[in-house]
Amino acid sequence: MTIVNLSKNSNGPSSPKKSYSTGNGKRTFLSYLFTMISASLLVTYIEIWLITQNYYIFLTRPFPNVFPIDIRFTLLVIPAFTLFALWVMKSVTGLTRFVFIFLASVLAMVLEPVMEDIGVIAFSSKWKHIYSFFGYAAFLLLIQSIHDWVRIDN
Repeated sequence: MTIVNLSKNSNGPSSPKKSYSTGNGKRTFLSYLFTMISASLLVTYIEIWLITQNYYIFLTRPFPNVFPIDIRFTLLVIPAFTLFALWVMKSVTGLTRFVFIFLASVLAMVLEPVMEDIGVIAFSSKWKHIYSFFGYAAFLLLIQSIHDWVRIDN
């Protein structure tokens, strides 16, 4: 069997060079972390405002005498959802990104009555579930913009 090795001066295909910069991974991590914390703070303030406006109330929440919001949602669910959404939106572009935002917003709107039925949250008669559709769509666009603004790892 004959093995042919290309010389360094050959015009043949070459393998792409990989950069092994240690700082890039840390910057990427920090940009995701910053976006997740920003998303969590944003949702916390919006939740507090909506609760004080009597649009809804969380029926089951830890430390109900301290927090009017469900801190499990703002400290665990929102950062995890933000990370997942950023991962998906990084993987897709154009129409596919629009479809993802649309479907995620529809899912949020559809899950609200389910959460109400199982006793997690109670909505007032003033609340319309379409608000969540537009709210989550705006939220996803905003976290993508925040992430693009702080991301250095282009």
